Amino acid sequence: MIQRNTYEDFVKDLEGRLKTPRPLRGHIELTHRCNLDCIHCYCKGSESGNGELGTQQWKDLFDQIRQEGCLWLTLTGGEPLLRDDFPELYAYLRRKGFFVTIFTNATVFSSDVFKILKRYPPFLIEISLYGVTKNVYESVTQVSGSFPKVRENLNTLLQMKMPLVLKTVGLRQNKNEILKVKALAEKILGKKKFKFDAFLIPRLNGDQTPCRYRLSPEEILEIERGDEDMLAQHQEELHGSPGLLRAREFLYQCDSWRESFFINPYGRLQFCLLSQEYSCDLKKRSFKDAFYHEFPKLWDEKFTTAAKCKACRLRPYCHFCPARAFIETGDQEGRVEYYCRLAKDYFKQRQLLKP
Repeated sequence: MIQRNTYEDFVKDLEGRLKTPRPLRGHIELTHRCNLDCIHCYCKGSESGNGELGTQQWKDLFDQIRQEGCLWLTLTGGEPLLRDDFPELYAYLRRKGFFVTIFTNATVFSSDVFKILKRYPPFLIEISLYGVTKNVYESVTQVSGSFPKVRENLNTLLQMKMPLVLKTVGLRQNKNEILKVKALAEKILGKKKFKFDAFLIPRLNGDQTPCRYRLSPEEILEIERGDEDMLAQHQEELHGSPGLLRAREFLYQCDSWRESFFINPYGRLQFCLLSQEYSCDLKKRSFKDAFYHEFPKLWDEKFTTAAKCKACRLRPYCHFCPARAFIETGDQEGRVEYYCRLAKDYFKQRQLLKP
């Protein structure tokens, strides 16, 4: 009898075989430009068409990435559909055999984009939906008329039977509609088709404005308690056995760089969306050389100061990482008070669940 494995089995088996770094997953920021003006956007202030890679430059990079065994690519921005060559680039990737995910605000779909999606269906389309009412949604996007557009295009994508996920971020403006977005996702898409991100970050240019709209740890917990699925996930995380991946003196605990990467609109390869550390200009260096020779260097970095985060007992529960610390404080070893509050709340909840 032929054994049939699920997609999840395939991914788990592939990751289990990964003994050395291999770029399996990539995020491609095609542009920082966007037609919306979202209050929390991390790349606002960085948008410029000048210097963005051209069509052929992207295709050359896609060829290099595929040569190294990459399977999953996410096209994001900004709003990636703003690029005139999006249909051409997307079709090129699909013909190359990539599993392609598209991150979009779903307000600028053209007939050409719909046509190419129908011919080459994506692996997934993730749509950012900040509320279920016009007032709330447009209080985030700051563009009048954007809500009817996203709902219209969402309906078209549903009719096309595209694989969709609805996602939202936690903001003061939309906190009362987050669970309503989840309910809508379940109604039109089914279970496990919703994503919630509670952690806002400053902008890439150092602007701290998005942090003003963060939800408090108490507000995040209140939202999670309002839905049995989110609460169950929260409790599962609390019951887990958190621990540091390596000794405390090492600055970097995250090892996602071993299998993933980011490329910004200007051709800069990064191990993390938020960090320029060990990044490389792919207009001057091959993808293969940069990925295998630059990223591993971060694994040797250690704390150089007596930073409080180094010895903190809550570090296993904390969202602290050098990239987040740098973009928030200008120091890779800097302490971020907001993450401290989240970690303390997480630890307190964990203690309450102990038998």
